[in-house]
Amino acid sequence: MILLAVLCAWIVASSALAISGFYLDERALRVLPLLCGFLVPVSIVAASLWFDPVLQSGVLGIVESLPLSWLVGVQAIRITAIGTIIKYLDGDLPGHFILPVGVPDFVVGLTALPMAWWASRDPAKARSSLMAWNAIGASIFLAAGILMHVSMPGPVQFFTSGPTTKALFEFPLALVPTFLVPCFVGLHLACLWRLIARAA
Repeated sequence: MILLAVLCAWIVASSALAISGFYLDERALRVLPLLCGFLVPVSIVAASLWFDPVLQSGVLGIVESLPLSWLVGVQAIRITAIGTIIKYLDGDLPGHFILPVGVPDFVVGLTALPMAWWASRDPAKARSSLMAWNAIGASIFLAAGILMHVSMPGPVQFFTSGPTTKALFEFPLALVPTFLVPCFVGLHLACLWRLIARAA
């Protein structure tokens, strides 16, 4: 319950930061990597699991007891990545971000329900495909973090022509990189853990 309360507090704080324009303040961008927004919920959960064995066993128990198809199917929410594709078409986001990140993110969301159905019907045959699907789904966000930073004003900006990735840190879209992305990565890792643990 405490962990959920802290994560809810982070959602409120991240929303307030986005609404106030903090994430896009050029003074902050010069010294504060936007990756910090991603690392806050990751650090909260990782520290909680590390220092609280009871919470750790409880979370692992939940992951083990939930149907694998549920853990996979919830990724269907990522079809909302169509919004970033629309922003690209409107000229608000750069193509070098959307093509390797936004489009694959949308495809993961689109394929989540078929993969969940396969996981429920024949998990043994689906195992290798599910492992690849989860690994690809999680790795998309690695590319996202890199491309997001090199497309924003700041010390690591590489792409200086065309639109930046600033639109990703306007409210409510800012909650995607600062909260939802860590959740999606966590779900992918939970699925991989399940698939590896049950094969051992």
